[in-house]
Amino acid sequence: TPTVSISVSPVSQAEGGGVVTFTLTRDVGTPSGLVVNLATSGSASAADFESNPLSLTPVTFSGSDLTTTFTITPVVDALSESDETLTFTISTGSNYAVSSSSESATLTITDLVPQVGIEYEIPGGSVAEGSGPVTITVSRSFATDVEAIVNLDRSGSATVDEDFTLSGITTDPSTSITIPANQISATFTLTPLRDNKVDGDQTVIFTINTGSIINKRAPSTSATLTITDTTPVISIAINSASRLEGGGSVTFTITRTGDTTSDLDVLIDLAGSATFGVDYTSTLSQFGSNTVTILSGFASTDFTVTPSTDSFTSENTETVIATISPSASYAVGSPSSQTLSITNDASGAGDPHMVGFHGQRFDLIGRPGKTYNILSDPLLQVNTLLGMQKTSDHSYIGGPVMMQMAFLTSNHTVLVNAGGYFVDDLGFVSVDGQVLPHGSSVFYKDDKLSVSFSDFSSSAKDLGLIGDNDKVVAKAKITLEGLYEFTVFFIQNHHSPYHPEIESTSKYYRRFLDFNASLLDHDRRPHGVLGQTA
Repeated sequence: TPTVSISVSPVSQAEGGGVVTFTLTRDVGTPSGLVVNLATSGSASAADFESNPLSLTPVTFSGSDLTTTFTITPVVDALSESDETLTFTISTGSNYAVSSSSESATLTITDLVPQVGIEYEIPGGSVAEGSGPVTITVSRSFATDVEAIVNLDRSGSATVDEDFTLSGITTDPSTSITIPANQISATFTLTPLRDNKVDGDQTVIFTINTGSIINKRAPSTSATLTITDTTPVISIAINSASRLEGGGSVTFTITRTGDTTSDLDVLIDLAGSATFGVDYTSTLSQFGSNTVTILSGFASTDFTVTPSTDSFTSENTETVIATISPSASYAVGSPSSQTLSITNDASGAGDPHMVGFHGQRFDLIGRPGKTYNILSDPLLQVNTLLGMQKTSDHSYIGGPVMMQMAFLTSNHTVLVNAGGYFVDDLGFVSVDGQVLPHGSSVFYKDDKLSVSFSDFSSSAKDLGLIGDNDKVVAKAKITLEGLYEFTVFFIQNHHSPYHPEIESTSKYYRRFLDFNASLLDHDRRPHGVLGQTA
């Protein structure tokens, strides 16, 4: 009578791990074969295998074979459960004996735990500051009937709520995400922020830690996202830090770093002691806040400031300060501000025109708003106030002219005034504060002073004056008997200063004074500018 035993290989197999072989062995063969009955037991059920284990019994030895086998295959059942067993035991039979040491064989089925990984949807793991949300997926290799709590550790050089925000998980450095039951994955989002700092590329790293049902899946046990620093840095330059009034335009250049594929609006604040529209004009629209645009494809843009010749009075150097204002679209670099100094140095040659004591034609070089002594004598002082010719609201002709002349004798003061800018702002002559009518004259015995004022029509050229194209409309004569004689000419033009044949459309008239002087006492040696021609 043969003795039958049973064994299994392997003795342990994971769900879905492959075929398991049970082997029955007898010690003596029989010509007609042998049928052996088996009983099953254990915690595993038919659903844990590809075929029902009960269908595998009884088992038959063929002919005189000493061994026979059958196989069984555990399946993945998507259940979270403890390890299970299946035991085959040889039942007693009339034509064989059961081995006392190998009467049964037990297979242990280990529960398969899903593998979990983490990954970004961004190829290369890099995203720019200020771009849209990035989806981060935590997934397991297969779904089960229970949820999976996946613990995540966050690290890296980027700072939450400063460099990025999170949605779908907490902002704690150690957090978790839950894959729901019967689901294969869960997601959360990370949104990079534009921090307007030049702080270089920064990283966010998520690493899978232990969880309730976790088997980390290499190599995706961690995921690193690089947030690239794309903040443009804005700076400002100037091509000249100082410019004379009326000395031409100064260029300010706004430059950005980095990407140039789109337009960029830059806020510029215009400040300083100079007055917009009076002391200068600009391609910017106003004093205070302005916007300039660096166009797509360009790294810089310009704006200009043009100093004007602004008044007749002496003034200190004035400033125009252009400063980059902060914006969410860029970082403010260095230099962030530039200052233009407008100097009041409008001295120039060509005006005022004079004819000296011996017929010399010459010009006085001076500054507008300044008073100069023309002649100094114990019996007569002659001074002149210089100014500018205005041609538009903010424009003047370069070079000063005489606007007023004062003649001071021992007892009287004669003032000759060229007039103002507008059509009715006519010039006048006054003696001791009393205006002298046109066509009249006066004589003062105490100083032997005579003064006359009359209309006059001529050209400067016909009178031997330097301003050949200028129109003379009146004259005043101031005579100190036996000593000096001055003929002061009133110049008035409403024509282009450079094209006198063209009538100007400006509301402004150009008015100023020229004069001829005669020395009646050739033994006198006066001082002052004119005294040098005696």
